[in-house]
Amino acid sequence: MTHISIQRRDRARHNIQIKINILSGWIMHGVPKHPTTGLAEYFPTTLRQFKAWDGLLNSEDLRLQLPSIARIGNDTLDANQDLKASASSIIALLKARSVCASKVKQASASNKEQAQVLLKLLNIRNSELVSQQREIRRLKSQIQLLERRLEVR
Repeated sequence: MTHISIQRRDRARHNIQIKINILSGWIMHGVPKHPTTGLAEYFPTTLRQFKAWDGLLNSEDLRLQLPSIARIGNDTLDANQDLKASASSIIALLKARSVCASKVKQASASNKEQAQVLLKLLNIRNSELVSQQREIRRLKSQIQLLERRLEVR
């Protein structure tokens, strides 16, 4: 029979590894969307948040899909430097991916706004063009009328 302290240590390492695996999956497949808001589900962006993450900040739907995770003590993570380094790297990657996705959405929205402004400007210019063409036709008609009057004299 294994000593209880070894069992606790192994359970703690297993809990840390589960959290790392969840976040790794989210790096590969994207952070799940909240079923009601459509926004990305909560994920830790710092080691402090990683240690405190127990799934309660995630939607109930997601919690039902996730394996059970629990809080991690400061000393527990510090005692597992290999897992701490992995968690830190994965959190940084996930955070960077989230920032990039956000910037792409902002750029896309900005491009859409720019396209709308350009389309309005194009419509204005087309209206001006049509008005100018009408004015040219009117002036040509007036010139022809004046030329005929000169011929008659």
